[in-house]
Amino acid sequence: MHSNLPTPPPSHSTSPAPSDRQKCVYECLPNLYHGSTESQLAKNVKIFNSQPDFAEEHPFFVADLSSVYKQHIRWKTELPRIEPFFAVKCNPDPYVIRLLAGLGLGFDCASQTEINTILSLPTNCPATENPSNNIIFANPCKAASMIKFARGNQVKMMTFDNTDELHKIARLYPDAQLIIRILTDDSKSVCRFGIKFGAPLDAVPHLLKTAKDLCLNVIGVSFHVGSGCYDPQSYVDAIERSKKTFEVGESLGFKFNLLDVGGGFGHDNFELLARSLGPAVDAHFPVETGVRVIAEPGRFYVHDAFTLATNIIAKRGSDDDINQDLDDQSPKVMFYQNDGVYARDAVDDWSSVKRPALKDDDKTEKDDWISIDTKRNIIKCAIAYTIATLFTFNPTLNSFISALEFKQKSQLWKVAVNTHTIASVTVWFNPARSRGSMLQAIAFAAVSLVFVTCVSSLVTLILTLIDFNPDDTNWKADLDGFIVAFIFIGVVSSIAAFSRLKMANQTFNSAATMSCIVFYSVVLRNGGIARLVQYLAMAIIGIIITSSVCLLIWPKSSTSALRKDLSSSLNSFDKDSFDRAVKDHDEAFVTLQAELPNALRERWLRDKRVNNSQIRQTYKHTVEAIERLAQHLTGLRSCLNMRDDMILKDDSFKKAFQMSVDIASKPMYELTETIVHVLRESSLVFERDSDPTLLTETRRSMLIASERLQRAIRKFDISSGIVLESSQPDARIDAKSFQEPSLITQFYLFNLRELASELYHLILLVDEISEHDLKHVFNSSSRNSNILDEDYQNNAEDDLFDESSSYFSSKPRRPPLLRRRMKKTLSKLIPIDPSEYKVNDQARRWRASKIIEEEHQFTVYERSSQILWEVLTFFERKDVKFAIRTGGALAILSMPSYISYLRPLALNLKLEWALISCFASLSPTVGQTNFMSIQRILGTIVGAAVAVVAFAGLGHSLFGAIGFPILGFFFSLPCFYIVVGSTRYSSSGRFVLQSYNLVALYAFNLRDQDIHSFTIAVKRSTAVTCGITFSMIVSRLWWPQEARKELRRGLGDLILDLGYLYNRHTLAQSVPPLPTTLSPVSVDSFDAASDVERASETTHLLSPQRTLMGEQREEQLSKEFMSM
Repeated sequence: MHSNLPTPPPSHSTSPAPSDRQKCVYECLPNLYHGSTESQLAKNVKIFNSQPDFAEEHPFFVADLSSVYKQHIRWKTELPRIEPFFAVKCNPDPYVIRLLAGLGLGFDCASQTEINTILSLPTNCPATENPSNNIIFANPCKAASMIKFARGNQVKMMTFDNTDELHKIARLYPDAQLIIRILTDDSKSVCRFGIKFGAPLDAVPHLLKTAKDLCLNVIGVSFHVGSGCYDPQSYVDAIERSKKTFEVGESLGFKFNLLDVGGGFGHDNFELLARSLGPAVDAHFPVETGVRVIAEPGRFYVHDAFTLATNIIAKRGSDDDINQDLDDQSPKVMFYQNDGVYARDAVDDWSSVKRPALKDDDKTEKDDWISIDTKRNIIKCAIAYTIATLFTFNPTLNSFISALEFKQKSQLWKVAVNTHTIASVTVWFNPARSRGSMLQAIAFAAVSLVFVTCVSSLVTLILTLIDFNPDDTNWKADLDGFIVAFIFIGVVSSIAAFSRLKMANQTFNSAATMSCIVFYSVVLRNGGIARLVQYLAMAIIGIIITSSVCLLIWPKSSTSALRKDLSSSLNSFDKDSFDRAVKDHDEAFVTLQAELPNALRERWLRDKRVNNSQIRQTYKHTVEAIERLAQHLTGLRSCLNMRDDMILKDDSFKKAFQMSVDIASKPMYELTETIVHVLRESSLVFERDSDPTLLTETRRSMLIASERLQRAIRKFDISSGIVLESSQPDARIDAKSFQEPSLITQFYLFNLRELASELYHLILLVDEISEHDLKHVFNSSSRNSNILDEDYQNNAEDDLFDESSSYFSSKPRRPPLLRRRMKKTLSKLIPIDPSEYKVNDQARRWRASKIIEEEHQFTVYERSSQILWEVLTFFERKDVKFAIRTGGALAILSMPSYISYLRPLALNLKLEWALISCFASLSPTVGQTNFMSIQRILGTIVGAAVAVVAFAGLGHSLFGAIGFPILGFFFSLPCFYIVVGSTRYSSSGRFVLQSYNLVALYAFNLRDQDIHSFTIAVKRSTAVTCGITFSMIVSRLWWPQEARKELRRGLGDLILDLGYLYNRHTLAQSVPPLPTTLSPVSVDSFDAASDVERASETTHLLSPQRTLMGEQREEQLSKEFMSM
């Protein structure tokens, strides 16, 4: 990749400084860079912004040389016999020329300057070593000086199409190797050359006879069908004309050994053209004849390689009087740029316009190892953590916490030793989230704390009623306290574990862990309302600190994030590669699904973008529409995979498949290009939400795009109907060889048509969102309301989605019942997001019991047995077993706190730390528990070690009270980077900070006692290690679940279910023409005209009777399927 930055004055250097990521290969040439085109555009724009006096308004190119190489691979794959001679006039970029020369290409030159460019290449290139064989002077009308120049540089091959050219060559360069250029049909090309170059076939004999009389050497034939040819038949016709020219030349004594098929190869339809050109060449000029075949591709090689960055210097609004001569597809706004027809836009052409490379508020490069959002989240977390630590180091704040537990007035100013809990809350309840996500976190935290308050109060009440005394060594007292606490700790832990597993939400997990910290700290210390109030107050203070930092410092909007994800998801479809498109969509869709509920919650914060129920439903429908778009894309990919598999198995399949595709090729390509254009326009709506003018212009562009989509779909419907008509095999063709290609073609066309229909729905939804933005956010006038809906209603009489238009047609607003049901079913069975677990064995068993009809009344014994069976089945569930295992493990681990001779040791080692560690480490599978346990043990050791070293340097002095908050801020930065930036290792970062809190902050609070920080660190590490080790033992011995076994079992069940479902669905659709189980009245009421209806192009593929009967059988078979 390179960029042609303009050369600035010496005092204003705009070229990037050399680094290890860039290298200047040739002198006097731009530097080469590694990275994406987008990142290089951003770099250059950033450089220009730093030099406003010179470079900010200079356009520049960014070239992706890897794209040129990929195009060469495409050429060699599809046309291995034809040698490419790159047309230098298309793009004489030095790096492109050097790359192609290194790949062994020849060159098509049309001027002396172009020949000089090729001859200046390194001497080891084929074009410079042997120019007579690798350079063609493809200009039929050359000046005399050009011919002399070619003779002086050994460029022998040159074209002609008139007698004057022959006389010049005979006088100046009689040893030249001439190639006659013939005239072909170029009516199917974007840029036609026939009006300028090429000799008609009736003039060929005279030209060749003249060359013979002048003793010139004519070695072959060339032609050019025009640039941007979209009809493969043009090449076939030109090959036939060349064959006739060969025959004329041989009759005159010439020995032709060269065929030049010219250029005109497009980027999008290259494979289609190659499939016609290659066989035509082999048919008329077999390899045995020794004819050398070359071509002159230009735009094909550099189509996607170059991106032009210009400045918009002015714009002009629409004027109906001025624009009367423009068609409906003309843009309503004209943009003036600082580049034009006298520079890089010398040739008119259509090209896509990308978004700005660098916005005013986004001056960072894309390849930064830490993004701006991540940096801000880390700093916000560190600020919240530092504020929370002040309740330990500030006497006033600390006394406020101690006042919540005082029993006597003399204890009012007692040091609160547990204020490190506030910092721990900010670690688990961090502010690195959006506003909508913070609302959800606050709700989860409130529910968790209310639950813990109720349970803790109940434990305290019961312990008070049984007159529990922790200092009593009587075994009866131990038994009473143990039973109460054991039951409550086990039950609460089971409920928390079950809820955490079912919610499957990281925010809820943090709230559950925070509530367990409060619960274990209260219960293991024998309860007490004062202690409960103190811990609840610290938890609430931590939540307030976190929420305030989140909402006041760099607040993030979930709605803005959702709109950005919508744009990214739409842009993910605009990829040349299916694999790249699917990968990009998966990345965008995961965040899209997560941000949607958070964005809808922001209505409570008075966000006008989601302030009413209608627009919230529109956002939901938009996300669902994007999901269905991805499903259709997956269907298209499946078609291509089936096609490739069939081609590998049978070579005859390729020809039969091509016969089906050629019928609908042009409308199909037009529809595909329109779909890509509509996706781009739709994505711009979510990006241009800060300027009402731009948003209005975008909506108008969407109107134009929707009209283009309607016309493209209409043409596609016609061609797809023709494909269906031609799907009936002719008697002369093998029916089996034609049936499979036809079915795959129809499947592909069906998916493409469904994609277009779904895209039209998406346009309507996006227009509703843009209308709401204009009305409520930008205070736009009502004249902008619902452009697309009005247009849609005005054109209702000419509805392109009429059911009679095509076999593939369907109403956009309400598809048929059967198709809606299939879409809904498939979207649940085969989710586009593979990380979401859809299959639920337990729910299926519950539904099965409801499906079975009760034929008789159960007896009491039978009913009791059924209830017992349901209860036992419930306890067989994996999530219930995990909850029981967690509750039982924590109850057993808490036993030392209620045994009189072990209680002092448990209190001294802080057993609640072990319980918290055990609860956080226990996971459903053995592998996950082991992986998280190792992380947390290492994190605990690291955090404790840092705390001991820090405490040794700072101590309990005033210097320590000032230094610890500063040290804590900087130490928390890398920890929060792990928490925020690494989902896989986030628990390690949390445990490092937790260990640091419980050593450094706790030791500082114990300054009135003679306890060394190293002793606290040992206790902390011992307690955590014991809790984590116990969790590993329990996970291995008590109902162990291995992920590999669960994966194998789940895949086996899924394959079995899919096979059964396919079998049942096939049987459901295989019904007789008339339903035997329906009464004649119901049939007549369903469709009175069914008896006289005859099959035609406008009738349904499935009759109403078959559809109704199929739905009834499918419903019955679905019940059987769910009862498995």
